[in-house]
Amino acid sequence: MQALREFVKVKNRSVQFQLPEGFDYEEVEVIVMPKASSEASEELLETLQEGAHSPVSEKSHEEVFAELKARYVD
Repeated sequence: MQALREFVKVKNRSVQFQLPEGFDYEEVEVIVMPKASSEASEELLETLQEGAHSPVSEKSHEEVFAELKARYVD
């Protein structure tokens, strides 16, 4: 699977980007979300690294995701 990640400017509530040569798929999935600040990205990375080195939690994936969402989503 090939994946692309680009940061593009929004103009008139539209975005436009060029797919590279060799990206020959008939259908793609597009996910659009606001660009996070570099500070928020660094904090999220630190949180994920801490979690990777912490003891096993009794929390479900849903609980962990809900906590991350509450912390990082506006």
